[in-house]
Amino acid sequence: MPFTFDIDARIMDTIIGDMFFHPDGHAGMSHTNALRLFKCNDNANGYKVTRDNSLQFGLIVDLIAAGLSFRQVESVLNAFKARTGLAKIGCINDTRIADNARTLCGINMQMISQILNSPYTWAFSLANDGSTHYGHSYFDNRIRIHRNGDIFNLHILAIPIFEQHTSDNMCNLISGVLDILCPMWRSKILGVGSDGAPAMTGCIQGVVTQLEQQAEHQIYCVWCGLHQLDLIMKGAYEELFDGEFIKTMNAVVIHLRVQNNLIANMGQTTCPKLTTRWVVMGVVCD
Repeated sequence: MPFTFDIDARIMDTIIGDMFFHPDGHAGMSHTNALRLFKCNDNANGYKVTRDNSLQFGLIVDLIAAGLSFRQVESVLNAFKARTGLAKIGCINDTRIADNARTLCGINMQMISQILNSPYTWAFSLANDGSTHYGHSYFDNRIRIHRNGDIFNLHILAIPIFEQHTSDNMCNLISGVLDILCPMWRSKILGVGSDGAPAMTGCIQGVVTQLEQQAEHQIYCVWCGLHQLDLIMKGAYEELFDGEFIKTMNAVVIHLRVQNNLIANMGQTTCPKLTTRWVVMGVVCD
């Protein structure tokens, strides 16, 4: 059976229609395909999104949640359909799966907005972290809330970063999202967690500092234990061989990335960028 879900105009226009896409990509094919999924409501105060096949939508959501890529979801569902003869799963391709993923983002943000704005949610804490995945920069955001005796850890959004990773840019991104999802967030925010990077923790312009200044009361600031371990490992690598290890590794990586002939011989594969994440160092060494 089909289903229809209503989404606020600001979530659709600003987050999905604007933040998700590079400014140069607005009005492009991907941007147009994303927006066509959402139709204006009759009252023009929001949008509605309709999925014709709720079974297919649910299966796609489950497989994406399990960590499968869009093409892997396509392969698994088509194989399942062929083995079982379950025709009501419908036609499946990676484009349709992407459409369902965009629909899910809109639905999730609308539901999170309703939770945050509920009078039963009197406070929430925020966790932020900037990261790079496959060459694309994101500012990841999670919220923790207490409802009916349980604490929930919800992922809001990994906001694409198309500008420099400055504290001002990251603060504007998260505050802009919160202004849309929960206009009263300044009175409801209880704590902020982050790593120990200067852009996050700077006492003057850090993201946490700026969020703390916007809050209407004092808040708790928490530095993630794993990120503190990250800083310790980073310092250990920097001291290795009297500081020559990082310096030499960085020089080797830069050298490999600029060797066009080597890159061509490797099948258009570039050497991974050297990062400050100790987890990635093993990949770089390999």
